[in-house]
Amino acid sequence: SIYDLDSWRRGRFGIQDWASRRAGRCVEARPGQCVWDVCAGGGGKTLQLAAALQNRGAVYATDTRAWVLDELRRRAREAGFFNIRAAPWDGETPPEFPREVQKRGGFDWVLVDAPCSSSGVWRRNPDAKFRYTPGEAAEMAALQGAILRRAAEAVRPGGGLVYATCSWFVEEDEDVARAFAVARPDFTLVSMELFGSPARDSDTLFAAIFRRQAAAAAERKEQPA
Repeated sequence: SIYDLDSWRRGRFGIQDWASRRAGRCVEARPGQCVWDVCAGGGGKTLQLAAALQNRGAVYATDTRAWVLDELRRRAREAGFFNIRAAPWDGETPPEFPREVQKRGGFDWVLVDAPCSSSGVWRRNPDAKFRYTPGEAAEMAALQGAILRRAAEAVRPGGGLVYATCSWFVEEDEDVARAFAVARPDFTLVSMELFGSPARDSDTLFAAIFRRQAAAAAERKEQPA
């Protein structure tokens, strides 16, 4: 078993589905940048982003569940990543970030891998589709849109924002992305794509890439509340 390998136990490698990795690569993080993984969970994409930064710059990982962040810290420590900062976030109040982020005017990249119906991973969790109820996608879309709008405030002028789900429902994917683009004209929708099955033997994930316009972001900041 792969889990019996000493290299696995020492955190020398991790396992990630193709579609999940492809969605994570939509965040074009480079060494020296600051990235926020908003809904980090167990940290699969957090570690992917940290690897892209090559231990230069920083990845800030947040989640509403403190226990998953403990697992993330353990994985980061074992993998030798020293540029990961993990902290809880309730998803509502603006999080407090250190001076290095404030000096930049925000994050270079923000990843919102939002909670969803998980329809894109039903093939490896077949029981989940029997727990799905009509109207759930609409409820999730409301939550996803709210998280996306709050997280977008942390993107620096000229920075990037990636919205991702492990769902193939249009209500949770394209509809949320288009609604955000209408509500926030200071963000340009660069692309959106569905990765994975049936084209690939993998899970199915969605990702939309936005770019914050530098001039528009500055004007929005100057406007009175």
